[in-house]
Amino acid sequence: ACLVGSEMCIRDRKGNAVFVASQLRKLHGCACAFTLWAPGRIFADESPSTQGRGIILDSDDEWVLIECPAPFGAKGATQRLFRIADIKSVAEIVG
Repeated sequence: ACLVGSEMCIRDRKGNAVFVASQLRKLHGCACAFTLWAPGRIFADESPSTQGRGIILDSDDEWVLIECPAPFGAKGATQRLFRIADIKSVAEIVG
């Protein structure tokens, strides 16, 4: 664990963002599970969470475009743009 705002924490997150960006480039079109550094209302549900799922549509070194399932009871899906530095980890959902 690192202290928020500490120089070491910022350096760790920057290094992690480079790693996550390299993973995302290999996962375009894949369903993935994401863990964020801090809770936010960014995925389909209403409550703040650090966990989410979606299909990676596109990414570069700084941003990733994710198609997220629609909130419960709604039809379709939504596209969300995330800053890669906010993503702690990503894993492909297999099966």
